[in-house]
Amino acid sequence: MFSVRFSLAIGLIICCSFGLYSQTLFFDFVHYDDNLYILEDAAIHHISLETLYTILLSTENSYWGPVVRFSYMIDYALWGENAFGFHLSNQLLHIANATILLFFLNWLLSHFFTTIDKKNQLVMALLTALIVTIHPQNVETVAWIAARKDLLSVFFLLLTIFSYCIYTQRQHHKTAWFIISIICYSFAIAAKPSSLSLPFILILLDVYLLRTALFTTENFKQHKTKLLKVLVLEKLPFLALAFLTAFLTLHAHLQGGNVADLAEMPFIFRLLNAATIILVYLLHCILPVGLSAYYEFPSTSDLSYLPLISLLLLSILLFLKRGRIRFIWLAWLIFIIALFPTLGIISFNQVTAGADRFTYFPSIVIYSLMGVGFVQFHAYLLQADKHIARYGLILGSVCFFAVLLGINLQQQATWKNPLTLREHIVLTNPQSYIAHHNLGVAYFKAGNIASAIKHLNHSIELASGCLKCYDSLGRLFLAIDNKTAALIQFQKFAQKAQNSCLHNAEQVYYGLASLYFEQDELGLSQQFLTQSLQCNERYEPAKQLQLLLHQQPSS
Repeated sequence: MFSVRFSLAIGLIICCSFGLYSQTLFFDFVHYDDNLYILEDAAIHHISLETLYTILLSTENSYWGPVVRFSYMIDYALWGENAFGFHLSNQLLHIANATILLFFLNWLLSHFFTTIDKKNQLVMALLTALIVTIHPQNVETVAWIAARKDLLSVFFLLLTIFSYCIYTQRQHHKTAWFIISIICYSFAIAAKPSSLSLPFILILLDVYLLRTALFTTENFKQHKTKLLKVLVLEKLPFLALAFLTAFLTLHAHLQGGNVADLAEMPFIFRLLNAATIILVYLLHCILPVGLSAYYEFPSTSDLSYLPLISLLLLSILLFLKRGRIRFIWLAWLIFIIALFPTLGIISFNQVTAGADRFTYFPSIVIYSLMGVGFVQFHAYLLQADKHIARYGLILGSVCFFAVLLGINLQQQATWKNPLTLREHIVLTNPQSYIAHHNLGVAYFKAGNIASAIKHLNHSIELASGCLKCYDSLGRLFLAIDNKTAALIQFQKFAQKAQNSCLHNAEQVYYGLASLYFEQDELGLSQQFLTQSLQCNERYEPAKQLQLLLHQQPSS
């Protein structure tokens, strides 16, 4: 296993990753969830039994992920609020994942593709690992500190699958390898709940790769008991962990009020959006252009049945040809099943149509087909003595890798700081009111008031019912001491909110009460103060203003 060639392959992966992602080490926090998970999460700021207990059981920010929070705790203990250390950890995990993949694929090819030369087996594994290392689709996962959950979950998922595969092939120490796979899976699912699809992937591996002999027609009749053990009993520990995590995730989202409303997002809308985003992901694996940190939901009128029909036809075609292209069929099934928890078909808190980080694990099978396909096709051309075509294939592959590197570097610049991220999101989603709102807030924090006002106004033009847009614009005007303009925005908020307590309404109502108090409009001040306290009776600024109002002489 540790030949000179293999050692060089590992060294190439490490050098490529560090060389390519070195600039991200000096990137800042982008305040896109990373502020919530790190800067504002008091539990990770010091190590103690109490904080460890909190991390293990709590569901901060509607998310249960103790493994991720523990990794943040270690980083915080070493680096404080210096983003360098957090980026370094992300990069090391990315290298570890590519290296584990190299080991796993080389082992898999040597056990199940014995007709392939050992040198070619290593080249196939290395090409796949290199694509994973440099592919622009993975930039979000590496460069965004808050995507640590994807890096950690894939780290443990790869170890789970690897140890499970060894368990199925070993005659000795089988139980030990099975236990190792369960332990690794428990860490994977404690890093990211979407790992719950793994038991079904293991079943697919059993049927189409690891234990195919058991599933022939003759053996199927003779070994029903063994098949029951393989398909059901053996997977029970994995399924138990998956269902437990699903329950904890649902509980977390219920606590945070993030359970999606089927009335607002009907099943057919989710299904069509899922089909569309699957095709987008697949296209990005091959041609990674148009990548974005935010994929907005399409309008109902923009959704089409064509992507869904295309996926069904493709799946039917692969199924009918599965005897000849068994591994392509297997890769397709794994791709879909691994994506399923993130597609929003059964969604608890779907806020975007999709995200590049969701493909970090599923796309590995597509990259594997690329790596294996290149070597196999090259070997065929070499054997057929087609030198021109072979050189063309090599040149084309070099150009492909060069394009991937160029797009990767360009995509990395997106994640440099909060402003570059939100500018890129607006560039790729020019009609998104959320994108313009967030960019306006980022400009405001950066001190660019004119640009902030421009984008916040544009967000309101795109969505006149956006309560947080009025809120943010009102706060901006208050910050620059333009109280008249602030009052107008808060009034619009109150008009749109219609006495509801949506989106920090208690703060806006308090703002109105405070502004009217300064204008000696005590009646209006009391009216909005009452609304503020109705939304949050513990809101301290409103309680303080209430005391001041009580001290005013009656008119």
